[in-house]
Amino acid sequence: RYETEARVPKIVGVKGSEFFDSVTIKMLPGQTRKQFNEAAPALASSFGADLCRIHKVQRRRHERGTKIRVDFQRKDALRDPVPPFPIPIEEPVDLEAIPVGRTEYGKTWFLGLLGTHILIGGATGAGKASVLWSIIRGIAPAVRDGLVELWGMDPKNGVELIHGKPMFTRYAGEGTDIPAMAAMLRELVAVMEERSQRLAHNFKPVHEPTLTDPLIVCLIDEMGDLTTYEDKKVRDQIIGDMAKLLRRARAVGITLVMILQDPRKEAIPFRSLIPHGIGLRLKDLYEVDAILGPGSYAAGADCPGIPGKPEYGQPIDGRGVAYVTQLGETTPLRVRASFVEDEDIAEMAFMYPAFNRNLIVDDQPTDEKEVVRA
Repeated sequence: RYETEARVPKIVGVKGSEFFDSVTIKMLPGQTRKQFNEAAPALASSFGADLCRIHKVQRRRHERGTKIRVDFQRKDALRDPVPPFPIPIEEPVDLEAIPVGRTEYGKTWFLGLLGTHILIGGATGAGKASVLWSIIRGIAPAVRDGLVELWGMDPKNGVELIHGKPMFTRYAGEGTDIPAMAAMLRELVAVMEERSQRLAHNFKPVHEPTLTDPLIVCLIDEMGDLTTYEDKKVRDQIIGDMAKLLRRARAVGITLVMILQDPRKEAIPFRSLIPHGIGLRLKDLYEVDAILGPGSYAAGADCPGIPGKPEYGQPIDGRGVAYVTQLGETTPLRVRASFVEDEDIAEMAFMYPAFNRNLIVDDQPTDEKEVVRA
């Protein structure tokens, strides 16, 4: 209201799809996107929608006024489990756009591994394994061909990663204690240091994986077991080495994918160094902001509201459902990772084992060494 005059935002566009109705509006002077985020639950209720999303609309050059897009959900695209994607055979793996699931808009959820680090958080039974194995499935041909190396640490005695053990170049699972995993992290830091020195003169904004310098994806399951280890000396070494890797490793082709069940502050003291968060079902509100960043719950990432394993007679299954925050976009996106079954993992491990670097011929005159396969 302005004195006795009532003003309302102007609707400038309406678009419908199978899953959402989108209303583009021009906000009034003095209105903010934050106000609409706070009002989103009430807007959803008013229009009989399950949820409401507020998105920024890019302003055109010389355009006055600020526009936002208000999306009302008509149908849940993530109600049913997402089948695993076919493993790419003919096309090269795009490490900046790996298909791992579906978004709430019914589109493919792509995840990039180049030039980033990823934190995955979720309570027991939330579906963290779905995200993990969907990522591995999407890069399986590159693992076999030597452009990607998988390093794995599984403090739960190999309970998760052991199913794909043949795909890992370096593996610490069953029978491996935390100090041995700390030594493996120290080895990864040494690789980073060597690459940094060797590639400094030929720096590129994004690392280009080769047989000589493949993308190293280090998967750490239950990271909290490492960062809260009771031996202070080992714990401090782990935290220090991980902080080094998070600050400098992206530029030389090393990506950390960390999985966490209990996102307390002491478990992730270096959270500000992790660019990408994926929040599955979580217990408390503070855990949402710990995984996805400050203000994520207020912006719509209702991770505590994601259903878990369905009770008897209950059809809703929320395993694998998560929220992610995209770069340049503060409104969280709701997604669901594909469900990769044990049989799929066993087939992957057999068909796409880790590349044997002993098969590289060293005396070739070409820049890229020839790969000899059986």
